[in-house]
Amino acid sequence: MLVENQLGKRIQAFRSDSSGEFDSTKFKQHLETYGIQCKFTAPYTPEQNGVAECTNHMIIEGTLAMLTSSRLPKQFWAEAASTFVYLSNHCMNATSKVTPYELWHGKAPDVSHLRVFGCLTYIHVPKEKRRKLDSRAVKGVHLDYDGAGYHIWNLTAKRIVITQDVTHDETVQGWMGQPATRIEALEKGNLETPEPGIVPVEVSEAVDKPPEASEQLDNDEPRPEITQFRYQVRLRDFYEGIASIDKQVYALIATNHGIGNEPTNF
Repeated sequence: MLVENQLGKRIQAFRSDSSGEFDSTKFKQHLETYGIQCKFTAPYTPEQNGVAECTNHMIIEGTLAMLTSSRLPKQFWAEAASTFVYLSNHCMNATSKVTPYELWHGKAPDVSHLRVFGCLTYIHVPKEKRRKLDSRAVKGVHLDYDGAGYHIWNLTAKRIVITQDVTHDETVQGWMGQPATRIEALEKGNLETPEPGIVPVEVSEAVDKPPEASEQLDNDEPRPEITQFRYQVRLRDFYEGIASIDKQVYALIATNHGIGNEPTNF
C-alpha cells in the first residue's frame, strides 16, 4: 500500500526464498487478495534471488564496519543496520548516477543533517524537566535518524531518546569518550597509551649489578649478604582502576653484622 500511495504503481510479484518466513497460508491469501503473484526460489539457491541476497550481505558488512569503527557494543546492531540503509539511500552507487532517495521522491536528498555514527552528543534538557541549577544538557551517543529528529542513546538514563535539540561533537566517539583523531593515531602506532585500567608510572632503570659491599664496609668486618628479589607495587587511580608495576630491588641482609638481632645498617 505504501508503494501504491506514494508512487501510484502496483506490486505485481513477490519473490522470496523457501525458508518459511513468507510461506504461511495467511500470507499467501493476503497476496492473492491483492492479485500479487507469489514466487519462491529453489532451496539452497540464493543466486535465484541475487539482488536481495547481495543487498542483505552488504547491509551485514556495513553494520559490522560501523559497530567496529564506533566501538559500540553489539546490542546496537539494529540501529547500525538502520543507519547504514538510510545512508545508502542517500548515496550514489556504481550502477546509478542518482541516489535511491531521488528515484523514490523525485528530488535530490538533503545531506546537511547527516552526522558521524556513534559520535558524542549533548542532549538539551527542556526547562520543564530541570531545576534552575540543574545541567542544561546530558551526554549521549548518536545512533539513528528519524523524521522528527535523531535517535540518541542517553548515557545518563541508559535509553534511546528521539530529539532534535541536540549538539553533535563529531571529533569524539561517544562510547569511548576519546577524540576520534587520537584513536586513529593510536591504531597507526603514532601515540603511546596504556591499556584501559593501567596507570602510567615512570620507573627508573634497574641497576645492572648490585653495589659492592666493600665500598661501604671495611674488609675486616663481615660482609652482609646481598639478596635480589622482585615485588609488585599496586597503584589505584580513581578513573583508571588498578595497575601493577614490577620493580627490581636489592636488599642488604645484615643479620650477621651488628650486636644481637638488631642490624646497625640496611
